[in-house]
Amino acid sequence: MANHLRLTHPDDTHRTLRSGLYWAGFALPQLWSVAHGLGRPWALSYLPYLVLRVGEGVVEHCQQPPLPTGNRCPDAASGLWLSVLVMQLPLMLVFGLRGNTWRVRQLQRGGYTCKPEVGDHGEAQA
Repeated sequence: MANHLRLTHPDDTHRTLRSGLYWAGFALPQLWSVAHGLGRPWALSYLPYLVLRVGEGVVEHCQQPPLPTGNRCPDAASGLWLSVLVMQLPLMLVFGLRGNTWRVRQLQRGGYTCKPEVGDHGEAQA
């Protein structure tokens, strides 16, 4: 059974967040961060995309005919996809594992306080 964290606002509204891996944050970090209004993680999630766009510009420039001076570009295309993959996978893991913490902090800044979720037998769960 998944552990839950209950957050209560002074106006008696409640939010319950599940602990553990956030699958939506793992699979789609850009959309997840926009949907929850997390600007800094959203900017961080677009770093691999920006690297890819700059790299595509370098590859396009390198495919042009060389200058008469013999100046040639190294083969940048082979390492481009690998570098983006190496950047994207850890970001996906960070969003999946730390997404809950970011959401709790965001809700606490909005006035919510943390309370343990009550189990089936009336005792508080840790």
